[in-house]
Amino acid sequence: MTAGRPGRIVFDISSLARWTGPPVGIVRAQRELALWAREYRPDTAFVFFDPSIMGYRAVRPRFVDAFITGAASFNGWSLPDPTGRRKRRSAWVPRGAYALLQGRRTLLRRLEHLRLTSERAGLRDWADRTQRRLITDRYRQAMINPDGSRRDFVTADLALGDPVGLGSGDTLVCAGLDGATAISTPSPPPRPGTASAWRCSATTSFPSSIRSGSRTGTWPT
Repeated sequence: MTAGRPGRIVFDISSLARWTGPPVGIVRAQRELALWAREYRPDTAFVFFDPSIMGYRAVRPRFVDAFITGAASFNGWSLPDPTGRRKRRSAWVPRGAYALLQGRRTLLRRLEHLRLTSERAGLRDWADRTQRRLITDRYRQAMINPDGSRRDFVTADLALGDPVGLGSGDTLVCAGLDGATAISTPSPPPRPGTASAWRCSATTSFPSSIRSGSRTGTWPT
């Protein structure tokens, strides 16, 4: 932590970023909390738990609102199992061979990267049209909205920035799904002096102003 820097709110939006379905239960509650923080606490740092480093990384500003509102989802195909209990097939197969074995997935990922980064509108449109021919039911919910419009499916290299450490005075908010919250604990843990780590589950009671959607009031302590 930089000397003299005031404590921050560090908001873990890992569950929101990974979510692809309608916002129900704890996902809807987390969205309201994140929108509140976005509006009333502009100093909030929004982060994603990256199991490849077993720590938090900053979510790039371009995708913060998209992840919070559900306009985009995080593509975690390449990330390891954070619990360490399951090894992906890619861990046992040479990288080039695995890309060939997963040809459809590889093409979808590379075309999505092109669609999101190209400065040429014609190239972006071509990538979209080509993807739509390749998208099966397995990938539809993550990449296409119910109305047929495209949903951004963002890989780590585009969505995530530098690692984020927790320091004295910081408040970590983990308001995600129970399973995701359980693994979204930095390793090693925050240094002694971290202000708090605020977590919630499906049974957590939220302020009535947040439940009603007005997003007014004070930050939970």
